[in-house]
Parts: sequence; structure tokens; C-alpha cells
Amino acid sequence: DTGPEMRTAIKNAFNQGAVFLQWFGHGSTVRWGSVSMYNILDPANLTPTGQTPLTMHNACWTGYFAVLSNNYQALGETLVSVPNKGSVADYSPSGLHIGAALLTLDQGMHKAMFKDRIPRAGDVVKASKDYFFANSLAYHDLIDSMIFFGDPALELRLPTADFSDSTMEVSETTADPGDTLNYTVTLTNTSVFTAPNVTLTADYPQNLVTVVDAGGAVDNGDTLTWTLSEVRTADADSAVKTFSLAVNSGLAPGLYNVTVPGQITSDISSPADLQVNTEVNAAPLMVNSTLLAQRAWIPPGMPVTVTAMLLNYGTAPSLGTQVTLTLPSELGEPTWMTASTGSTPVYDAGARQVLWSGDILIGGDETVSFSSIVSPTLTACGTFTVTGEVTDTLGVLTPLDVAVNLAVPDVNCTGSVNVVDVQLVAGRWGATLGQPEYLYEYDLNGNDAIDVNDIIIAANHWE
Repeated sequence: DTGPEMRTAIKNAFNQGAVFLQWFGHGSTVRWGSVSMYNILDPANLTPTGQTPLTMHNACWTGYFAVLSNNYQALGETLVSVPNKGSVADYSPSGLHIGAALLTLDQGMHKAMFKDRIPRAGDVVKASKDYFFANSLAYHDLIDSMIFFGDPALELRLPTADFSDSTMEVSETTADPGDTLNYTVTLTNTSVFTAPNVTLTADYPQNLVTVVDAGGAVDNGDTLTWTLSEVRTADADSAVKTFSLAVNSGLAPGLYNVTVPGQITSDISSPADLQVNTEVNAAPLMVNSTLLAQRAWIPPGMPVTVTAMLLNYGTAPSLGTQVTLTLPSELGEPTWMTASTGSTPVYDAGARQVLWSGDILIGGDETVSFSSIVSPTLTACGTFTVTGEVTDTLGVLTPLDVAVNLAVPDVNCTGSVNVVDVQLVAGRWGATLGQPEYLYEYDLNGNDAIDVNDIIIAANHWE
């Protein structure tokens, strides 16, 4: 760089909130450089900022504060004396030094701050001098002549990476034995600092799954480990790692959770924890369940009977089998409820649910039924659905539903009742259940025959 470019770079580093700023080269009491790259008059011209760096001078004399020539302070002292500008603390020499000695001290400084991450400024300075003493056979005057300007208890603003926005995804949240689960981990560093020495680990339950593709990781038998030299900031790129696990075949009957926790660590970040889960159903379906209504079409104001039919074809009794049937808003409260064996169903009015629990023996069956009146206020074409679920002794849940159509005077579902609807019903007059001419939707009184009463019902709603 040219002299002006160097001066601009130094100024920008101060103004942009650098964490640690150091000069390596010649120096005097009032400046950096054999020609002035930065001097005691420059800090006053910096932009005020709430983030000022720790500065270190790998030079000569810039911390020599004992003699005030022309009432000038040394550069190191000046940098910490300008309010809201310059340095939060300064580490500079008060004597003459050579580059090799300064380089060793500088290595100790970097180790203390960025590897050991010592938080307090005074402890960092002490650690750098201890490192110098342990790694130098000469020039020990440097230990005494390097001056710290500032508060030794100052907590340093060390660079920190942030992986909290990283994600782990799995291809399946439910699976069967033998299925392959594909995992994707996206390491996203939202800090402005590049994270060095990043490690990603993913633990897997080896009793439930087998690694089929480690994705470049080291596999120790229960943990996959990736080592990355660095992960740059999120606006630069994100690191993506993938791996695949196969659900073991031959699992004993039951429900299993394949939980895979992951963790991202680096030299300058807190651990970021990740986790995904897949539920594996290794239980044979013990109870076969269906839900039926006694009619596919029901006129408003008529009763509808809904029955859950359960059959245990497993190899063991299904103890504590639970049935839940949920009534839609189109139905009133049950007028009766029954079960073929076991306890009598109960009705939860708040949840609008019919509930039953009991045992079903091997090869045994069970029916759970209720009857409700379809709301007589319904006039438009449509359907209503009764939903339910059956849970067997292994916890296997089977969803149920049955849809019932409304037999209303608007038989052609145009939104109004007119002469066409009356004619359509009249055209089926005399048909009874079982005959080809009989259609449930024209049986407006639900008596299994299309008769004059159905015609009258349609005519009475003629608009």
C-alpha cells in the first residue's frame, strides 16, 4: 500500500470498531512508522464510536510517557486519552526493541486473546509476558518496558462467532424398520467474524439405526464428527453436511424415537445444540378399525347411527384399547350409546366426544355405537363428518372418519328449491330401497321408500 492508503486503512480500522489493532514496524514517541503513518494528532480526528479497539505497538518508544517533549504525550497514552475515540486500552513499548522479540510477545498476545480467550485485559497482558519469558532466552527487558495504558480489569470485546441460526433437518419424521433417514445440517455463522476450527458432531442411537453414509465424517460407532478449518460469515456462505442412517430391521414390536442430537463448536463460539427426531413404528397393527354410518344420506331432523368396528387379529390381547369418536356441529348430543362388550361409552360434552376403553382378546371384535339427531335447521346440500381414532395396547393410533350426506329438498343442489327438485323426486315415486330407481338423496323422510310424502316435503320448500 502507499502511504495515504495505509493512513486511510488505519483510520478506518479505528472508526469501524476493530476488536484488536496492532502496528508492527518502526515507531517513535509520537508516531507509527519511520515516516508518519499515524501520530498523536490523528486520534482527535477519528469518528466517535461506542466500540474502540485494544491497540498493541510492536515498535519502539511509542509508550515512553515519562518525558513530555514539547508537552506532547506518547502515542500510546494519547490513544486512550481521547474521549469516545482512539483505543479502549493500549499496550506499547517504552524502549528500543527488535522484531524477533516483539514477534514472540505478539504470539503470546494472540494466544491469550484468541485461543485461550482470557477475558480481562490485565490478565491478557500478563499472559503475553509469561509466554515471552517461557519462549525467549534473551531480550527480557521487553517484559519491563512494555507499558499497559488502561484498566487491567477491563473485559475485552473478543471476537465471537454465532451458530444459533444453524439447522438440522431429517427427511422423515415417521418411519418403519428398514427405512433410510437422510439428514442435512446447515452451519450458519451470523457473526461478522470467521469461525476457526469448527467441529460438528451428530450422535445417533446405534441400537436403532446403522450408518449407511457418513458424509465424510469420522464415525466412532455412535457419533459422527466433522472438522472444518473455518466457517465464514453467513453473507459469505454456509457450510452444509449430510449423512444417512438406516432404521434397523428386526426391532421388537413397539414405538421408538430415533433422536439425533448435534452440536457445533469452534474456538470463538458458544456450543450450538441441534436435534431432530423420527418416530419409528415397529409394532404390528393389532386392531383393525372401521367407522360406519347406517345410511349414506340422512335427512335433517332424523337420527343417524355411527358405529366403530374393531377386530384384533394380532398375536396378543389388546388391553386398554381406547376409542374416541368426535361429533361434528351438525349433530346433537347422543340419544344413546352402546358397546358390544366391556364398559359403556361415556360422552364428554365439552369435547363433543364419545369415549370407550376396554380389552379386545385375540381374534375378538368390538363395536362402539352412538345415535344422534341431525340438526333440523340444515337446509342446504352438504355433508358432515364424524371423526375418531383407535389406540391399541402398543400405542398404535388409527384415525377414523365417516362422511354422511344430507338428503335435503334441494336435491339438485342449485342453492334453491324449485319445480325441478319436485319433478326429480316425483320421477322416483314408488321406488323402494334395493330397487335401481331408488336413490337415497330423494328419500327426504328416510323411510327407505320414495313416496308422496317426499314429494310433499320438496313442494313445501318450493321458493
